[in-house]
Amino acid sequence: MRQPGSRMYSHTRLDRARGFTLLEVLAALAVMSVAIYILISMFLASLQVGEGARLQASAAAIAKEQMQALVQAPHTFEWPPFVGDGEAVEILPALEADEWHSTILPDAMPAVAGSFARETTYHERFGWRAYARPLEDAPSVVEVSVVVKWTLGGRPQSFVLTSAMPRGSVPGGEGEA
Repeated sequence: MRQPGSRMYSHTRLDRARGFTLLEVLAALAVMSVAIYILISMFLASLQVGEGARLQASAAAIAKEQMQALVQAPHTFEWPPFVGDGEAVEILPALEADEWHSTILPDAMPAVAGSFARETTYHERFGWRAYARPLEDAPSVVEVSVVVKWTLGGRPQSFVLTSAMPRGSVPGGEGEA
């Protein structure tokens, strides 16, 4: 039996004091790997939230722009006659016949060709439709809604902006009640 003061025992004790065991190094690497994975996952999730917020803000701007066009120049749209009580009808732009109407590019677009192409591609992902319906309790008012649709991560998204217009400003809407 070896004595604690013997040379062999003190040599082993010095080896342990000089470094880490393989098991300790592997445990530290595992903990660091999990921490890095969590940080990267949080970073990627925040990027997705940021992209979703940018798309939502763009959709709101498109809806506002189209609503302003409907209110300021209703004669540039095709307003079908209202049918039934409170049923919504689709308002069509006079120039388009698409299923979902494409968005109009913003006035301020980048001058650099690559940036212009990227912004054009970004805005092409949006489509919109407008609907109108007479209000039963206010026959002199028409409720107008603009729906903007796009996809995010393969899932359909939408933004709806609703406003009211005097029925007299709707083409062909003066005499209908």
